[in-house]
Order: sequence, then C-alpha cells, then structure tokens
Amino acid sequence: TFVEGLIVIAILGILTGVTLPMYKEYRERVDLELAADQITQGLNRAKLLSELNEQDSPWGFSIDEGVLFKGGNYGMRDAAFDEAYPIEEDIATSGLSAVSFAQITGTPSATGSVTLGLGGSTVVLTVGGDGSVSSNDRFAICHYPPGNPQNAHTLTISESAWPAHQGHGDTLGPCPGDDDDGEDGED
Repeated sequence: TFVEGLIVIAILGILTGVTLPMYKEYRERVDLELAADQITQGLNRAKLLSELNEQDSPWGFSIDEGVLFKGGNYGMRDAAFDEAYPIEEDIATSGLSAVSFAQITGTPSATGSVTLGLGGSTVVLTVGGDGSVSSNDRFAICHYPPGNPQNAHTLTISESAWPAHQGHGDTLGPCPGDDDDGEDGED
C-alpha cells in the first residue's frame, strides 16, 4: 500500500535517472548526424548544379548559414535562388565556412574539413579536390584500460572502433570529472 507506492516511486526515479542521460546522448548524436547529412547534401547539390551549369552560374554552399546559393561566393549570391538546409543551432562548426563549385568541372573553391561538435561527439566532413565529401564520425568515450581500470580516461575514437572498446567495458561519453580534451587520436 503506502510502502508499495514508495517502492514504485523509487523504481521509477531510478529508471528515469538512468534513461534520461542515455536519451540526451542519443538525441545529441542524432542531431549531429542530421547536421552532417544536411551539409553533405547541400555541398553535393551545389556541385551537381555547377556541373550541370544550372542557370549559367556556379553554385555553392555556406556551411555557417546552412544555405545553398547561386553564385561564386555567398556575399555576392543571387538570394532568390537560396535553398535552406537548417542545422541545429547548438552544433558548433569550425573549419571551412563556404565552398563554391566551378561551372561544368565542379571543382571546389576550397578543400579541407569542417568539424561539427555537440556534447562529446564530433563529426569531421572533408571536401576533397574533386569536390567529394566524406565523413569521419568521432565521439568521446570513457576508456577503462584492461588490467588497470582505476586509470580511466577520456578518448575520442572513430565509430568503427567503438565495438572493441565497448567489448572490454568502456562507456559512451567522457569520464566523470575528466579534464582531458579527449583528443588522444585512438582509433
């Protein structure tokens, strides 16, 4: 009765305490993947329109603004042709801010990478010399070294390395109280 009610409330509190942080990590990961997809689609569409010589103009994509634009650069674009590719405002971006593509050849005006970050996760998109876009998903984990679990520390790993780390007891997200930036480069 009363004691049973308290037990049910306690169980619900424990379940909520466990699932809310997991849901938050999941939500951040989904938002980051969606932003990476939006940017990749915008860059690929700009390249395609340039190669097709659509509207007899080069096309580009502003990563900072999340806008596909007609023209050689974002500042001098024809805004009537803008297409929005919205990106969650909590996502931090660094690196390339805009790329335009040459008519017919689709050669990019800039090559390099764009880093997207949210929570403990990072995605790096790379624009190659041929205008192709590739990604390298990376995220933070709390690494418990086998045989020395008291020396836990935060690592940033690629998505493909996660199953091996998970197999020996590492957990998603940075270690509690770890001031390490997680850029250990482990894969």
